[in-house]
Amino acid sequence: MLHRRLLAFTGLALLACSPLGFAATQVTAEHGWIRLLPGDLPAAGYVVLHNEGNQAAVLTSATTPRYSGVMLHVSSTRNGSATMQMVPQLAIHARSSLRLTPGSFHLMLTGASAPIPKVGDVVTITLHFDGGQALAVPFTVRPAYAEDDGSGTAAAPGT
Repeated sequence: MLHRRLLAFTGLALLACSPLGFAATQVTAEHGWIRLLPGDLPAAGYVVLHNEGNQAAVLTSATTPRYSGVMLHVSSTRNGSATMQMVPQLAIHARSSLRLTPGSFHLMLTGASAPIPKVGDVVTITLHFDGGQALAVPFTVRPAYAEDDGSGTAAAPGT
């Protein structure tokens, strides 16, 4: 009986130390921002994710108490028509970065909770990775006309 418990404990310890168990801990985030749209329209979240680990990290979901729904989405243009669809996960390859930007991958935020986010607020969104890892990231709320200036921060047009 003791042998089985020791074997089970050793197996759990090895699983916790596996590359998959630690891949997401190597992920950092910067330049998080939210494009706030008027009324009840969904908002979009953008961020730059860096994976310094030797294994891919897989973003599986995101949550925040400020919105009832956070979905992983991708926008694209096909045959002159803009489309958007939900994706189940996003991989961040080892030793690389993934930019969530307007017109590409982003977080779709629906059902804003009171107090309704306003321009200038900071909303914390928790990113969830396979293996159970989580990363809390601050996102600054920007106006609807904000543009991505390439750094992941939002700038007003013409600035």
